[in-house]
Amino acid sequence: MSFNDITIAVRAENQASNTFRSIALDVASLGTAFGLLTNDQARAVSIAFTAIRVFQSMSAILKTTAIAYDLEAAACWVANSAMTALNISFGTFLALTGVGIAAIVAAAAAMAYFSSQMNSATSSVKSFNQASAVVPERTRSIQRAGEQTLTPTSSASARSGTSEAELLRRGIE
Repeated sequence: MSFNDITIAVRAENQASNTFRSIALDVASLGTAFGLLTNDQARAVSIAFTAIRVFQSMSAILKTTAIAYDLEAAACWVANSAMTALNISFGTFLALTGVGIAAIVAAAAAMAYFSSQMNSATSSVKSFNQASAVVPERTRSIQRAGEQTLTPTSSASARSGTSEAELLRRGIE
C-alpha cells in the first residue's frame, strides 16, 4: 500500500466516523421522538454506536500502523542494501589501491636491483680496462699458431710496414 493509499484510507475513515456519529445521533433522536426509545435507551444506543465507531477507528489505525511498519521495514532494507553496496565499493577501492601501491613498490625494487647490477657490471668493465692497460707489450705480441708463416703480401700492407698477421689481429682483411 502506497502513502497515497494510506492518506485516502485515513480521510475516508474520518469522513465515515463523522457520518456514523450523525447516524447514531439521528437514530437516538428519532427513536426518542416517535416514543420508541426512552432517554436511557437512546443513550445506550448512542453509546453502542460510539463503541462500534471507536472499534472501527482502532482497526483502521492498527492497519495503517502495520502498513507504516512495513514501509519502514522496506525503507530500512533499501538503506541497508545501499550501505552494503557502498561498503563493498569502498573495500574494492582500498584493495585495488593496495595492489597498485604494491605493484609500484615492486617496480621500484626491481629498478633498484637492476641499477645495482648495472653499476656492478660497469665497475667490472672499468676494472678490466684498467688491468688490460697495464699489461706489458710482450704479452700482447704473443702469436697464435700459424701466424708466424704469414708475410706481408699486399702492396698496401708492405707500404705501411705492417704484416698480414697484425692486420688479421685487428680484424682488417
